[in-house]
Amino acid sequence: MAHHRVDDMKVIPATKILNLIKRGDPVRCRRKIIKGDLDIGKLHLQEEDDKFLVTSIIEIVDSKICGDVSFSDVIFNNGFDKSVDFTKTNFNGRVNFDKASFCNGADFIESEFNKKVNF
Repeated sequence: MAHHRVDDMKVIPATKILNLIKRGDPVRCRRKIIKGDLDIGKLHLQEEDDKFLVTSIIEIVDSKICGDVSFSDVIFNNGFDKSVDFTKTNFNGRVNFDKASFCNGADFIESEFNKKVNF
């Protein structure tokens, strides 16, 4: 079970992470509180086989996401060993990875989901 001391975690807006993904830049967050919704559908990304293509490395580790997460219809493919790492992350909103493809693997070790989750 992931435990977080919120008082020593820096707050960052979800829009900052979405902008990194839109540019294809790596997302590396450790011990952060992410405020807002992470909705990939709002980015108008390049599409492949009617899915959104995400080429960023996404590491959101030992963090807390305060908002909904929507990565449905996404292909995570960055050519590295691991596309997505949400180890020890606390998801406080609805989470949707419906029809997502993790081409290089994904970690959700010790993550907590506090609302509805779709994979």
